[in-house]
Amino acid sequence: MLTDRSHRIRILNIADDRAARLVKKYPFLSRFTVPANTYKNQDKAVKTVAVNAVLIASTEMKNDVAYDLVKSLFENQSELAAAHAKGKELNIKTAASGVSIPFHPGAVKYYREKGLMKK
Repeated sequence: MLTDRSHRIRILNIADDRAARLVKKYPFLSRFTVPANTYKNQDKAVKTVAVNAVLIASTEMKNDVAYDLVKSLFENQSELAAAHAKGKELNIKTAASGVSIPFHPGAVKYYREKGLMKK
């Protein structure tokens, strides 16, 4: 059992085959490894599944604004990582996976440019 500052928690290690079945059945999940020492008393990495952090934009947001926002996030990822731990997890290779809601057209344009989505 792992302990954070206020609660006792247990992160389950999920075998690769089981994780693959979970992700297939629940496409909003992604495989994820919680790095060692993320939580107090957690000295080993834990392979599990997780829900991705998703930035949600209104359909009323202009396409160029959404495009520039997504581009800025990835082109300034190192600054994000320095400012917040979640910024370290931002990864262009996995950005378009594990999302079960439609992408904004501006985000689609950026991901297509990077080869993450088909044209």
